[in-house]
Amino acid sequence: ATIPNAMESVVNVFTISNVIMCGASVRMAFMHRQGDITARNAFLGTALSSLFSGFFMVWIGPFAMGDIFNNLLISRACFAVIVGLNAVFILDTILKTEEVVEGRRDRKAQDYQGRVLVDTMGYVFPVAWGMPLILMTGYIASILHDRPWFMEQCQFIDGMRGTPLGVMQSHIFYQQLSTSLAASYASLFVTLRDKRLISKSQELGGITLFSMPALVWSIFTTIIFTSFLFMEH
Repeated sequence: ATIPNAMESVVNVFTISNVIMCGASVRMAFMHRQGDITARNAFLGTALSSLFSGFFMVWIGPFAMGDIFNNLLISRACFAVIVGLNAVFILDTILKTEEVVEGRRDRKAQDYQGRVLVDTMGYVFPVAWGMPLILMTGYIASILHDRPWFMEQCQFIDGMRGTPLGVMQSHIFYQQLSTSLAASYASLFVTLRDKRLISKSQELGGITLFSMPALVWSIFTTIIFTSFLFMEH
């Protein structure tokens, strides 16, 4: 399916709300997690991951809002800032996996064998898996090439696969929407548990429910796009 024109107003509203939500997440991270720098940085990494996906959704979209990124300087500046911040906070979370896992441990529940692995997959992996994709996207879209090339490449892939024009673009567009929402909901479930409104199992279940489909879709889209990357037009 391609991206309908009716999505433009939805994208505009989503983009504005995403920026506001990320700003609120940053504010909450510094206000309510001052004593736990590791948890604060993990929270910031999740918010920035959502912001990157929202930004790239606009960047790859067919609407007027994304046309500003046809200017290579503006595009590269945005990629540099957002990708750079993502790399810093996601890498911090990966390097401090043990502290993140220990910080989310339910101290009232009995410990069990394999808890560390389960908690690592539930809390760190949903943040960490986006890092190589973010770095690769930033490199291809702003260093190797630019937005017009990216759009032409999507059409080239459609032609090679025998699908209608716009299908590859829509795959990337909706996939970015799914990853942005997954990161936002992850922050929501963490906050709900911090406020003791849900249990740890509900928190992990909620994070997994949104992050795993986004991961599968991201892998699928990446494999398709990169498999045509070095073919001559």
